[in-house]
Formats: sequence, C-alpha cells, structure tokens
Amino acid sequence: MLQQKDNSPWVEQTLAAMSIPELVGQMLVADFAAVFTHYEHENFQRIVRLIREQHVGGLILAGGNVFDIAILTNELQQLAKLPLLVNADLETGLQFFWRPWQRVRGRAPDLPAFLPGGGTAFPCMMAIGATRSEEHAYAAGRVTALEARALGIHWTNSPVLDVNNNPRNPIINTRSFGEDPQLVARLGAAYVRGCQSAGVIATLKHFPGHGDTSQDTHMQLPVMHFEEARLHALELVPFQAAITAGAKAVMTAHIALPQLDTTNRPATLSRKIVTELLRERLGFRGLVVTDALTMQGITDHYGYEEAAVLAAQAGADMLLIPPDTAKVHRRLVAAVEKGEIALTQIQSAARRILAAKADLGLHEERQVALEKIMAVVGAPASQQIAEKISAEALTLLEKDSKAFPLQPRRPQKIFTLVLSNALQPGDGIHLQERLRAYGHEVEIFSLAQEPTAAALEHALTQCRAADLLLVTMFLSVGAWKGALRIPPLAYEFMNVAQALNQPMFAVSFGDPYVFEHLPRTAASLCAYNGGRTMEGLVARALMGELHLHGKLPVTIPGRFAFGEGLEFVP
Repeated sequence: MLQQKDNSPWVEQTLAAMSIPELVGQMLVADFAAVFTHYEHENFQRIVRLIREQHVGGLILAGGNVFDIAILTNELQQLAKLPLLVNADLETGLQFFWRPWQRVRGRAPDLPAFLPGGGTAFPCMMAIGATRSEEHAYAAGRVTALEARALGIHWTNSPVLDVNNNPRNPIINTRSFGEDPQLVARLGAAYVRGCQSAGVIATLKHFPGHGDTSQDTHMQLPVMHFEEARLHALELVPFQAAITAGAKAVMTAHIALPQLDTTNRPATLSRKIVTELLRERLGFRGLVVTDALTMQGITDHYGYEEAAVLAAQAGADMLLIPPDTAKVHRRLVAAVEKGEIALTQIQSAARRILAAKADLGLHEERQVALEKIMAVVGAPASQQIAEKISAEALTLLEKDSKAFPLQPRRPQKIFTLVLSNALQPGDGIHLQERLRAYGHEVEIFSLAQEPTAAALEHALTQCRAADLLLVTMFLSVGAWKGALRIPPLAYEFMNVAQALNQPMFAVSFGDPYVFEHLPRTAASLCAYNGGRTMEGLVARALMGELHLHGKLPVTIPGRFAFGEGLEFVP
C-alpha cells in the first residue's frame, strides 16, 4: 500500500538541497528498453548518462522480460542520487514484456508444450466492462500492481478512463471500459483502488477524454469542439470519480479543445486545461504527466524543446519520453534561469514527485529482492482471476439454437477463417487444437497475408466442403495504424457460406465494432481479447460448456445496442 505516514521532512530536506538542473531533471521520464546487456553497452550507458548528467526523475519501460527489468532497474537505482520512478504501460497486466514459449519439433517431448512466461495477462478493459464487475476491476488493478512492484515498477499508465462513445475511434477502442460514463467511472475507480492498495501509482488517461475522437494522436492533433458543460456531463465523469477514489497521477491527451482554450493548444500544453480545469476545478493534487512527447499530435505542430517549455508552463509535473532528453533538459533549465518558467512552479513539481517517491517508500528502499519474484509474478491464483474475468466477459450476441452450441457427439467439418492484423495476440491455432480435441475436423486458413490465387482457391474449396464456417477476427486498433478494416477477401468466404445455406459462426478476439460489417450469423461471440487463454475459453463456449452472460459495454452501430448479450446456461 502507498505509505500514509508523514514523509514531508525528507521531501523538504531533499528539495532544499537541489540545484535547478536537479529540479528540472526530476520532471523528465526517459525511455528505456530493459533488455539485458553488458554494462558498457550503449543501451545501458545512455541511461547512466541521463541519470548522472540530466538527473532524470524516472524511466518508462519500452520492453524487457521479468528478470531483466528487475536486474537492470536495480542497477540504475543504485547509480541514481535520488530514487527513480519506474513507469510502464500495464493496461492488461504484466504481459507487455514477454513472448510465450512453445515447444518446437526436435525438442524433448517431456518439455512443456507451452510456457506463458512473465506475469499475469489480464483481458483488456472493455472485457472487464462486459462483466460490469467492480470486483474484477479491483482485482485486475491489485494483481497488476503486486507483480509490478516485485519487479521494481512503481507506476502504471492505467486505467484508461476515456469514454469510448465513438465507434470510429482508431486508438482507444477496447482499451476503454465502455461507452457509458457511469460504467467507466465505477470500474475505473475500482481499478485505481486495487492498484494503489498494492503500492503502485495508477494513472488516469487521457485527460480530459480521448474517447470521442476519430483521429489517432500518435499521427495527428484531434480538435474537439466541446464546451466544458459537455465534458462535465460525459468525459470528465470517470476522471472525477477516480480522483475522488484517490488516484495519484493523471496523463494529459494531445487533443485541442478550442472552447476551453482558444489558442488551440493540445491539452498537454494548455494551462487552462491542466492547471485551471484539472487542478483548480477538479481539485487534483497528484502528479500530472504528459502523454509521450514523441507523438505527432505534438511534433507536427511544435518543436520538442518548445513543447517541453509549454508543458511545464501549463502545469505538467513530468514530461514523458522527450525526443532528446538532454536538449530538453538544457532548454528547461535555461527557461527557469530566464524566468520563462517560475522557479516556484518547478519546485512545486519536484515536491510532488519527491512526495510520490516517498509515499512508495523509495526513499528508504529502492531495490527489489530478485529471490522473491518467482513467488509473486504469474501465481496460479492470479492466473485464475484473469481467466475468470475473461470467461465472464464473453458476450453472446446471436444464437441459432439449431447450430449453437456444437455437439461433441456430432463431429463436424469446420472451416476456420482467421483475420488478423498482428495487433492482437492469437492466431486461431489453439482454438483449432481445442475443437479437434472435441472430435471435430478443423481446417484453418489465415488472411493475415495476401494469399496466392492457388491457395485462395484451395481454401474456398475447403470452405464449400465444410459443415460450418467459423470466422475468427484477431483485429485491433493500434498506434500509427489508422482505421481498422476487414480484408475484402473475407467476404468471399462469407458469400460461399451464405450461398450454401451453411451455418456461420463469428468470433471477435479484439475490436467488437467489426460486427457492424458482418452479416447475421448462427452465432456471434465477442471475446474482446486474443491470446491462448481466450481461445481456450471460446472453444468451451462454442461447445456449450460455459455460462455466457457478458453484456456489451458499447453500441455496435446498426447491429447491437449497449447492454445487449444473450444468456446461455449449459
């Protein structure tokens, strides 16, 4: 748990001894790939220089595995004059940092067939939204935090509190709990309480709300013509609830709101939004951190040194991933010395940062015990929690009782079409294996790449000979990816099934909005998330073994309303 005792003597004593370069350095969060290297490797030495010369206050992890993260951050903590805040994007738990291992041909057959590696993988926040369960949101936050602290991670860029009420949003989507502000508020506040109960700073993002945009801020600057009254009625509802729940950090969005700030500056660089709205009107007292300053919502309109100064002037405490940390540090120091940024403002930011570190206990112990990691990370009890959430999230949207569920004593020829854009884990192979274990004959064909004419014709022939077409969609939005589309060739297979009056099942292992573009099916199942666990659960669902009662947390235009979801009892 974050400490409640009075740490102000350490904070004030430390603050009083800091130079302007040290004060400014605390505001900078540098990008770091926690991948094992020799001490003299440039990856490690770059961060050493930033710690010693720019006095950076924190690191954001760009990758690494469990022990690499712990070992390398331990080393860097030992080198730093002041403890470092280690930050990571843990929206779906500690799964950001590893790739699972599978036994390949030629290895000893007594080896495990599959090892997940790393920590507990939770489903996306929209899956939690489908369960409507505050208990699940709390548990996801708490387990994520327990595992993070075991590795030396103190601060997660989650939960996402954007209200995803725009089906065309190209970057939020399943990262959000849903489209209803009250639902997002309830679950977001529960996640914050769970996360911070286990000693990790939760970050509310993306303030003041990124859910109703149709542009990706990694690629451009969205301009939202919303008045403040609209924001208070919708976008700000979850933020206010989570602030009341005690959230320790808020991340700003690179979106412009000209009704609030006529300069058209992104919220990240706007004093009216960061200081006047967030700090003064919403009463937030914790850390304000920018979204990454490398994103085009900033870089297409501002030089990175100028953006850093504007962010500090706006009231940001910490600047995430400056494009050139050393140059930004020098520019901010000069801005303070010239009076462009008030020294008192930099001191206030440093005071909040130091207080956050002290609340985490880092002023007393900043390293982690490597021998304790295996007792905490990826525990079976945590995996069971994640699987329970995933199972309860499954949402049955359509059902023809003549075709669904599949019958184990009536083996069928199933042709499985896999649509994937490589942004969602999973490839349908484990689903295929599980269905075969039930006695079905399953062929699988992937449209991840453009097939040759011969391969396509062979697949269409297999589809015509099948008893059932199973369309599995591992499709997700992602940074710098643009709009999501179903491959045109997919419709050829759907047309074959319809012409033959062949039953078709559709499963979305990602973006739920894809159902807008599909015809009616004999069974439609929304899983919200890919991965081996979810593929196994979907196989059980298709066989009628699971109690299905998830409810849509969003509206699928022209198809399904918010809250829809058929109940199926085995």
